[in-house]
Amino acid sequence: MKSILIIVLVLIMVFISGYFMSDYINRSSKSIDIELFKLYEVVRTNNWVSASQNLLKMENKWKDEKDSWAILVDHLEIDNINLSISKMKEYIKEKDTVDALAEISSLRLLFEHIPRKDSLTWTNIL
Repeated sequence: MKSILIIVLVLIMVFISGYFMSDYINRSSKSIDIELFKLYEVVRTNNWVSASQNLLKMENKWKDEKDSWAILVDHLEIDNINLSISKMKEYIKEKDTVDALAEISSLRLLFEHIPRKDSLTWTNIL
């Protein structure tokens, strides 16, 4: 009886920690996506000064989250995000509207995909 109780408690702890992990990834992902949306809008209008400022905000936000994500998310996903940010930074520096918008859209897709992929749902379990 004691071992069954321990197993049940461990399972409950796993599900609770999974929920909090998923919630954290969702919240931080949405926060970065908001910054990316703002960046998209200013790049679309060719406002490169604001684009550089918004890029810096987004990068700082990502730097704050990256270490926590490294514990929770596949490192390949983090590498993809870092690569995309690096490309986007160069496109904005060179004032390349089309490529910058494409890279921002790719980043937004990554930040939307990762929480969905790592969430605790029946689709992901089965």
